Amino acid sequence: TVTAIGGGAFGGCTSLTSFAIPNGVSTIYYYTFGGCTNLTSVDIPISMTAIEGYAFENCTSLTSISIPGSVTSIGEHAFSGCGDITIRCPLNSYADDWARSNSFSVEYILEEGIAAVGYCGDNCSWTLGVNGVLTISGTGAMANYSQGGAPWHDNADSIQSVVFTGNLTSIGSWAFENCSSLTSIDIPDTVTTIGDGAFVDCKGLTTFAIPSGVSCIDYYTFGGCTNLTSVDIPASVTAIEGFAFENCDGLTSFTVPDGVQSLGAKLFADCNNLTSVVLPANVTSIANNAFEGWPCADTGTIYCARTNYTEGWAANHAELNIVFFGEDGWTDPVYEWAENHLTATATRRNIFNAAPDETEETSQITMSVDRDPTETEGGATAYVARFTNEVFGSAYVSVEDIPALSEMDVLRLPESLTEIEKEAFAGLNCQAVIFPESCEYVRARAFAGCERLIYISISEDTEVDGSAFAGCDQLRQPEWE
Repeated sequence: TVTAIGGGAFGGCTSLTSFAIPNGVSTIYYYTFGGCTNLTSVDIPISMTAIEGYAFENCTSLTSISIPGSVTSIGEHAFSGCGDITIRCPLNSYADDWARSNSFSVEYILEEGIAAVGYCGDNCSWTLGVNGVLTISGTGAMANYSQGGAPWHDNADSIQSVVFTGNLTSIGSWAFENCSSLTSIDIPDTVTTIGDGAFVDCKGLTTFAIPSGVSCIDYYTFGGCTNLTSVDIPASVTAIEGFAFENCDGLTSFTVPDGVQSLGAKLFADCNNLTSVVLPANVTSIANNAFEGWPCADTGTIYCARTNYTEGWAANHAELNIVFFGEDGWTDPVYEWAENHLTATATRRNIFNAAPDETEETSQITMSVDRDPTETEGGATAYVARFTNEVFGSAYVSVEDIPALSEMDVLRLPESLTEIEKEAFAGLNCQAVIFPESCEYVRARAFAGCERLIYISISEDTEVDGSAFAGCDQLRQPEWE
């Protein structure tokens, strides 16, 4: 049994075209096949541990050679003069490292059950099994890719789960783009960065847990994840960038975690089933177009923790249905007015309580009017409506600011008016009258018989005849002497 082949044993054998080295041989010595210009294939056994320098020098017909994982040493100039030779070897083997460091082309020998392998970072490699399991191993950062650039992209639709081993610190941009069959992925806690578009169009994902060290959900991270129903976002996340959840049709509600301070553009564009979003008190930056493209903007609700910032933001976005809530989680009451505008049902909800019977409270309320007028913007005075109910206590609002007024027939008298003549508006078919501060007199029966009149706003300095509003039975204002 041959266990050794001496150096230069077949040197210059120009007629030699193939050679099978017997199993048991451990070393290919110096110049063993040097000058074998027609040698096209060499079978190297798993007993081989070393290939010495110049072993295959000037084997000009040798375009590919398979080196087993058992080889732990390759000498200098082992393949000198061989031209564009490709080294075939196992991933992460000594031959693999040697070939890549010496700028040789590398093809990987696949073990049984493995569909493809490769590298995805300076110290990261990947293996895709025929069972659809993608295993990513190594340490440090995964490489970032452009769209369609991930090394497993051609097999993206066959990836069903991703497993990580080692101490990976980042998920590369666009890494798992279009992995439409991916249903399971467990990101290790060592990961602190998830790149742009990392999970775009992963339509099989239904839930996702972001590791506790991640500080930002980047652009398009979950865009097109149409079946994603929930995302576990840790307290470490302080920013959610633009389009992060674009076209996530599985989302029906979304609570921005307390730690988040900034929200980017078009976060929920094309999220067709998202009806409620909760914004916490720590948010201090919301892109002007954060909710642009949200299909449910007209019917959905944005629940905002009441802060100076969110109140200012809401004032500039009247097109959105924004409801504020306090530190205890209870929202401001929403009033549903009865037809007479004198009673209403007030409803508030607690966004922190998950149990349905603890989430919402309703109460019937009635309106009364304080006698003491309140100064309004510009110095005018107006009576204020007080809504009283058992659940929410008393709430005050200027008569002019009552939401129902926008749905009523309102007579706004001109600023230049100083006097309302006798019976001037008697029998008028309106529900509210707004008097200018310039009005000094309201004469007898000026509004007599205005049966639909409910509200008036008038200065305390205006002299009002005692019969000015005779027959105005629905008017809930103080009586004038």
